[in-house]
Amino acid sequence: MKEYVTLLLETHLFFGRVMKEHFLFLPAGFPAKETELVHRADRFRKEFEDGLRRTVKIADSIVKEEVLNLGIPDHAQKGRDSYGIV
Repeated sequence: MKEYVTLLLETHLFFGRVMKEHFLFLPAGFPAKETELVHRADRFRKEFEDGLRRTVKIADSIVKEEVLNLGIPDHAQKGRDSYGIV
């Protein structure tokens, strides 16, 4: 069961990070006049960040440290929470 939970959390972390990155770059593809779409994308990005932050907190004692630190610069790994845990 622990292996299943670990795999589930690692998968959720991976796809959560992918989705957050999509929403980081999504506004760049919208025409400048589409401000509502840009705001929507930003709201979705924030929601994905919050979900990712919660997942990292849950996964912190379960998954490998290198999985938690993927995408975080070396200088910020010890302070994941202040860095935004992404």
